[in-house]
Amino acid sequence: MKSRCLLIGFSIIALFSLYSYIGDEEGLSDEDLWVMDTFSKMTLDERIGQFFFIDLEATSKSRKQKEVKNLVSTNKVGGVLFRSPEFDFLESTLLSFKSEVHTPLFIGIDKDVEHFDSFDSEFNFPSNLTVSVANNKQIAENVAKVKASYYKSLGVNVDFSLSANLASATNKINFEMSGEVPLPVSRLISGTIKGFQSQGVLASVKDFPGTGSQIVSDKKVNYLEEPKTSLHAVNLLPFREAIKSNVSFMVMGNTVVESIDSLGFPMSISKTGIRYLRDELAYGGFIVADGSEVDKLKDFCSDDNFALTAFKAGCDIFIGIENVSKSVKEIELSVLKGEIELQEINKRCIDILRYKYRTLIHSREDSELNEEMKEAFQKLAYEKGAVVFKNKGNNLAIRDLTNKYVHVSVGPFGKAFDIGLDRFKKMNHFHFYSIEEAKEKIQKDFKEVDHIILTLHENDYQNPDKSILNSKWNSLFEDLDSSVIKTVIAFSSPLNLKNELDLSGVDAFVLSFENNKFSQERLSQLIGGATSSNGLFSFTITEKYKRGFGVQVEAGGRLKYSSLNELGIDSLILSEIDSIVLKSIDDKVFPGCQVFAAVNGSVFYNKSFGTPIYEDTTKVNNSNLYDIASVTKVSASTIALMRLESQGKIDMNKHLGEYIPELVIGSSMSTIYLKDMMTHQAGLPSWIPFYYKTLQKGRLDSTLYSKVKKENFEIKVADSIWILNDYTDTIYKRIMSCKLKEKTYKYSDLGYYFVKKIVEKVTGIPFDVYLKDSIYLPMGLSNMTYKPLDFFPLEQIIPTEKDEVYRKQLVWGYVHDPGAAMLGGVGGHAGLFSNASDLGSLMQMVLNKGKYGNIQFIDSSVVEKYISCQFCETNRRGLGFDRPKKNGGGTCDKVASSSSFGHSGFTGTLVWCDPKYQINYVFLSNRVYPSAENWKIVEQNVRTNIQKVIYEAVGESKTRLK
Repeated sequence: MKSRCLLIGFSIIALFSLYSYIGDEEGLSDEDLWVMDTFSKMTLDERIGQFFFIDLEATSKSRKQKEVKNLVSTNKVGGVLFRSPEFDFLESTLLSFKSEVHTPLFIGIDKDVEHFDSFDSEFNFPSNLTVSVANNKQIAENVAKVKASYYKSLGVNVDFSLSANLASATNKINFEMSGEVPLPVSRLISGTIKGFQSQGVLASVKDFPGTGSQIVSDKKVNYLEEPKTSLHAVNLLPFREAIKSNVSFMVMGNTVVESIDSLGFPMSISKTGIRYLRDELAYGGFIVADGSEVDKLKDFCSDDNFALTAFKAGCDIFIGIENVSKSVKEIELSVLKGEIELQEINKRCIDILRYKYRTLIHSREDSELNEEMKEAFQKLAYEKGAVVFKNKGNNLAIRDLTNKYVHVSVGPFGKAFDIGLDRFKKMNHFHFYSIEEAKEKIQKDFKEVDHIILTLHENDYQNPDKSILNSKWNSLFEDLDSSVIKTVIAFSSPLNLKNELDLSGVDAFVLSFENNKFSQERLSQLIGGATSSNGLFSFTITEKYKRGFGVQVEAGGRLKYSSLNELGIDSLILSEIDSIVLKSIDDKVFPGCQVFAAVNGSVFYNKSFGTPIYEDTTKVNNSNLYDIASVTKVSASTIALMRLESQGKIDMNKHLGEYIPELVIGSSMSTIYLKDMMTHQAGLPSWIPFYYKTLQKGRLDSTLYSKVKKENFEIKVADSIWILNDYTDTIYKRIMSCKLKEKTYKYSDLGYYFVKKIVEKVTGIPFDVYLKDSIYLPMGLSNMTYKPLDFFPLEQIIPTEKDEVYRKQLVWGYVHDPGAAMLGGVGGHAGLFSNASDLGSLMQMVLNKGKYGNIQFIDSSVVEKYISCQFCETNRRGLGFDRPKKNGGGTCDKVASSSSFGHSGFTGTLVWCDPKYQINYVFLSNRVYPSAENWKIVEQNVRTNIQKVIYEAVGESKTRLK
């Protein structure tokens, strides 16, 4: 009876306390009213219950949902903490008691999210270890945003997984840690907290004041023998940074730190330690005591009164308590006895309720994440978070793509890597589930390969004894010739490294810490030569693999496949390109097109639109080939001359007569300087309609053409049209008979007829074969070719004009330009077919100053020479390349810099590169369908309008990324 009276009395006192904390009802905020209403309905034990989380690990993993539900509803607790839950269990458990809880619950999780389901990459986000290797605060923030977004979708609102402990010799690294060095760890923790908070998820750090090299452990409790000066400089730095970042929860360590508490109490029950945290470090959030290891504290308190002891010391929240009901009762009895003031209970309860109102009922999220953003954030973390162990001879990335490559994977999940690798080099992929199975295949069938890429995959995050890392994977290479390049990529935890790996038999080795589709995609780009690696261990695993271990690898210069979010590019701005193109198709400017754009070597736009012809319903795709017309001049002739000049075989200051005397001797052409010819100021006519003289009354002269291939008629012009072999000589004779005009700038095709002859004379190889073997195939440009019908099905090639004058047919699979057609489809001025991405790759090589895939195809000084104007006062052009007019614009939009270069094509094509802004733009269309008289593409400025949008998007991205 006495106790009942006391409780009634306490309830009355509680109401007075509430008003003293909140104030008069008049003028109260919605928050005040909610707190007042909620608090006034609580009994003493319910107020105390707000201090406790039902801890599902502390109450044993075997608890069924019904029992958890009862624990929550019976104890009226403040929160629930899931430790290492299965995804389905967490989601269904939360649903089971959500409707019965009247006061919002803190729902916490105390393990990295990959432990939900290690076999499902949707839940398999970058670990703290990966983020620590990436060593970038923004990456840490972005990864936390992704995790927090996922947590929110489950109903989780507090993350308890973040450790501020520093790894050391006595405090081994684990998945929750962020490294050994205080400053970088502090930055990563700050970024992580900010990322969680931006999505409305509260963050905690553990275990104050951290552990370090001076930790001493015995059977009872851990001691941190660290003087206060070094404690401040080392251990406490990450915690101080967390406090600056407004971390919500601080979990106290069950560690004795005598430099803080001379009486030797563990921090979780140390009044001095908690006062130090409050007063010295100015921490204003909730202080948490974790009773999950209370058995180590038996010299200081019992299991039953740990929460009471910690509460008296100053802790606000309790996790890891085995018997919550009993602990609540202990505190309640202590209040009844007068050992704890009721006002203290009320104040702390009101603080919690107020915080719940602000963070759970009216949480404010800074940003919404879409799926593309989440994917971009994860991919960047995996890209920067891998560590290269070895890169002998710079053979990590695939190089000469004419070599024979093969990829072998062992273990689960290899498909994403396959797909990623095929973007750079299509190769055979073989998948095995065991080393033994793979060994039999490799030793039997892979004797003739030039480069073998082995990927090792596993999903057990920490099991060194069974890890594939410590298996005999290197035995796979025992019988292979030493000349075979061997690259190994392991997708496994660094915690599985037991000893030094035997890498003597391999050329390159990379470790990525997680095995999922995003990590595989980014590592495929590293092997493809599109990305760099600067990853260094932020922690020590073994004597060999210490902090700072890692080999830095430069990007090979190949185009990287990036997302818009990764580059900071606004998709809304880029959508204007879609609008321009779709309107153009509606206006019958062209039936379809491809648009490609990259910045700083990263592709951010690569789309196809429309149909091959208006009458077709098939959609254009990125693998379709377009006739690129005069873009051939820079992507074939100019490229060939640049390579030959790099080899000292061509000199732009020499005459045609010095290279092809047998052709030009005795004509005025022999004295033309190559430099003048390539800048269109040699005095040559613009073009010659060679086919006119091969027509009789509008039809093909039967003495010059045949409908079938036969002796002396072996040069194919178009479908069922072969021209007399000797007519090539006639074409060149007609060029030589031209009278040269004044040496002023006048665009001309004719000089490029000579380029073809020069290249063939110098190399002794047919023009198209030379380009394919020395440039296109080694670069991996498998969709760039002359005479596409020799290599591709007709359906993959986009038709051009319905030629009513010369060939009397739809030109499809054959070059549109009549002069190039009469040469058999291989001209220096026209004839090349390509898709936009291959053409973009070729132009990227020029932007890279001649380097691509770690191969220097053209000397950088030669590239610089060719893209620069040669006669700036009177002629804007470079050697082969077009350039902007003096006041900007011309072939390009005015936004392009004065150092930009490129070329356009008659069929409706354009390439343009800008070294100043590192923009690479390709546009391909067949505007000549059905008739070449359709000039709407010029009238509507379609190509340059798209280019302007690209510059706007890139410029905006630089502003956003700042």
